[in-house]
Formats: sequence, C-alpha cells, structure tokens
Amino acid sequence: MFFAPESMNNIVNRLFRNGPGGGIINLLRILCLWFWTSLWLFALTISTCLLLGWTTGDRLLLVRLTRYLAPWVLFSLLAGLIPALLFRRFWLAMAMAVPALAIGFSYLPLFLPNHAPPPGAQALLKVMSFNVWSENQSMLPAAEMIRETAPDILLLQEITPNQLKELTLNLETLPDAAPHNKWNIAYAPKLMQAVISRYAITPQMTYRKMAKVQKVRVATPDEAVTVFNVHPRRGNWEARHRQLATLLREYVLTASGPVILGGDFNTTDQSQTYKMLSKHLNNAHWQAGHGFGLSYPAYLYAWNEYLPAWPLVRIDHIFYNEKFFAVSAETLQESCGSDHLPVMTDLMLVKKPQR
Repeated sequence: MFFAPESMNNIVNRLFRNGPGGGIINLLRILCLWFWTSLWLFALTISTCLLLGWTTGDRLLLVRLTRYLAPWVLFSLLAGLIPALLFRRFWLAMAMAVPALAIGFSYLPLFLPNHAPPPGAQALLKVMSFNVWSENQSMLPAAEMIRETAPDILLLQEITPNQLKELTLNLETLPDAAPHNKWNIAYAPKLMQAVISRYAITPQMTYRKMAKVQKVRVATPDEAVTVFNVHPRRGNWEARHRQLATLLREYVLTASGPVILGGDFNTTDQSQTYKMLSKHLNNAHWQAGHGFGLSYPAYLYAWNEYLPAWPLVRIDHIFYNEKFFAVSAETLQESCGSDHLPVMTDLMLVKKPQR
C-alpha cells in the first residue's frame, strides 16, 4: 500500500520505458500512489495525535498543532474521505472517518440549539473582548464599532497609550449611539491592556508574570463584577499553562460574586489549557455561540505590507463563573484594522430566588 522511495533515475527510466504514451500512464500511476499514500499518512498521523493528546496532553508539538488547527484538520479529513469513498478504498475511508468523527463530535455543541436561561436570570450585561493590535494605524473604526455595539464592559489588549488616547477622544466626540455618555477607563500601560465600562471601575491588580492579568472591579447597578483581562504571551505553552493555572487557582476561583475572565488567550478551545479553564468556568461562545467563531488572524504581515487574511483559529475567549448565563455570543466580522476580530457576549446575572 505504501510507496517505497526510488532514485530519480529509476523513476525516469520507468516512465519512458514504453515510449511517451506509456510514460504518461506510469506517471499517473506514480502520482496516484503518492496521493493515496499521503492520505494514509495524514489519517494515521491525525489519529495518533488524537490518541496521544488524551494521554500526554499538549506536550508534543504535533499534538498541539493538531489541536490548534482542529477545524481545518476536520475539513481536510472530510476532503480526503470523498475520494476514498468514490474509489472504494474503504479501509482508507474508515481511517479518515474515525478522527473526523472524533473532532466533529467535540464541536457538535456549537451547531446545536442553545439552552434557555435558568429561572431567576436577569440584568443583561454586554461584554466585549478585543485585541486592537499595537500596529493598528487608526482607532476611529474601533471607536465607531464600540459606539454601535455599546458594550457595558470592554476588555482591550495590545493598546498603546497613544491608541488609548485616540480611542477615548473618538468615543467622546463621535455622535453617541449608546444609551450612556460617560466611559470609565482602567489602563495598565506596562501590560498595554485596558478595561472600559459605562460603570465605575476600581483597579485591583496588574501582574505581568501571571498571564499578563489586569484585575478590576466593575460596579454594575445590580452587583459588583470582578473582571480579569488577560493576554498571555505566545510560545512556551507550558509557561502559559502554568500562569493561567495559578491565576485560576489563586485569584479567579477565590473571587466572590460574579466573575468574568476574558482576553486574548493565545490558545484554542481544543487545547489542554482551555480544557483546564472550562472545567471551572463557562465559555460564552460554547454556551450561546454558533459555528467555529474563528477570530485570528484578520491581517497578516507579508511582502512589507499588511494584507487581509482569513481567520484560522479562535484564541479570543470570554469565560465566567456560575453567576452568569450567556444568552448570545458572536465574533464580529469587522476587525477595525486589527489582526484580531472582536468577540462579544450578552450575559444574564443569575440570582437565586429568595424564599
């Protein structure tokens, strides 16, 4: 079944042994053999990565890449499944179908109807997380988008002091499309992160070595909300995992009342780090969103230019504790000049009925 590599001279001699016509036929045979062999190797590699992922987590690079690009791996498996079925290569089709079913089943909740809010859910709160990108040339489109969507709590990452100044100025001078006039801002310049809200904000902590976390307290009319705005660095997934695990254990889970943990996590919803967080917190997109909700990259730097790109992964998330319930969630399709797409959710505050 598998193709044994040959020297280039042997391949050329085989191609033209029976003349040009026979050479074309032999070439097609070799190409077909390469094609089927590549599909077999791909299917077996993905299956092996899925099995290793259950036992070793994200320790291996190939396992991390498979999880990171899981939606596209799924599409590739389905694309390979079609010719395998058409040419009746049923063993190959089964080898492609098994990992495709495993990945597809993990994403099944994103394509099912959402659950109804529990009794006692009230006080709608709109939350947005947006990595504005420090290379973004203008904050005017972002300000217009914020005015239009009118989030109650806005988590910003990669925002420089000049960008924040421009954004704030545009928010104040643009025609007000929101039902409020004042924006409260908590800025952590060393982290290049900010929390903007229509409600009063009390900064509580900034810690660069713990997933670049900015902790604030937002005084909503119904109940004060503890908000964690994070942006852990790319690369070195083990350090990122440890930092988020420490943040979760020592600060997020010990916070009283409603808690929101959002930002650019630089990890996808199939990773070991995400699964650790989702054991203790709910995720807005998985509770109330639809589809894959890919958020990055919206732009790529190539040939000395910033070019629009098709988002490949979802690394921007909004988590919350049991005090909230998500009634809607979406990934906005306008990046406003950033390399990320904003993610947004409508949360309802769940209150236990009084006896």
